[in-house]
Parts: sequence; structure tokens; C-alpha cells
Amino acid sequence: MGAQNGAERMNPVDDAAEILRAFKPRKGAYAEAEATLTRFADRYARLSLQEAAALRARLDPKDRLGWLVVGCSVLTKGFDAAEADRRTRLRRMVFALYSLDSLQFGYDSLLQIDRVTAQLIAAPEAARRDWAPFAALIAEGPARANLENRLFPA
Repeated sequence: MGAQNGAERMNPVDDAAEILRAFKPRKGAYAEAEATLTRFADRYARLSLQEAAALRARLDPKDRLGWLVVGCSVLTKGFDAAEADRRTRLRRMVFALYSLDSLQFGYDSLLQIDRVTAQLIAAPEAARRDWAPFAALIAEGPARANLENRLFPA
């Protein structure tokens, strides 16, 4: 009871940070990585712009990029055979991790997006819908514009 009540009282930024800090990627453990990173995406989507910035400040840029790399690998591994609901979760997971990274480790995050562009835009309207909550969590225009120009050209 005590541990559960403590988790319930955890603020949203701490909760999202704890999910990632507890995540220890293991080679070949795609289902575990997907479960953890989609849980993070759900929590992250609920943050405000200020809370997302506070979360970014607590996490090392190398770790943020590393989680994006893992997320893109999970998407690549499972997307083609996935049903629509799972595809949505996978897209949201990658968009959340890209938003979290926010180009603060340079353009390496865009290289990861380039790896998965075909999967992300397989259903353009769904991709736009899934990107919207995470785009709102990026204050930096270039980070948002770089992804949108790649995925949703005019």
C-alpha cells in the first residue's frame, strides 16, 4: 500500500523520468522495450510544455538519444506486422522520444527519424494525429520543423 500510494503521489515529471531511468535496454528484448517506452509516451503526452522542458533538463542528452535509437529499433522490428492500434502506439512512442530529445544532442535524432520515415508516414493522417501532442511539447522551432518537413512535406 505504501509504495503504491507513493507512486500515485509522484508528480508527472518525476513519474516520466523514473520510467526512463529504470529502463535498461537489453539486446533483443523488443517487447520489454516497447512496453516501457510506450508507457513513457503515454505519461509524456500528459505533460505541459514547461514540464517537458523540466524533464529534458533532468535527463542526459546522450541517454535521450539512446532511448530514441531503441525506440526506432522497436518500431522497425514490429511495425510492418502490427495491427492499427499497435502501429499508433509505436508511432507515438517514437514521436515522444524525438520530442524528448528535441535535437539537444545535435542532428543524430533526425538520422534516427530518417531510418523510420517510411513506417511513420505509412498513414499520413494518423501520423499527423499521433505527432500533434508531442509537437506541442517542443519549444524549439527547428526541432519541430525538421521533423515535420521530413514527414509532412507541403
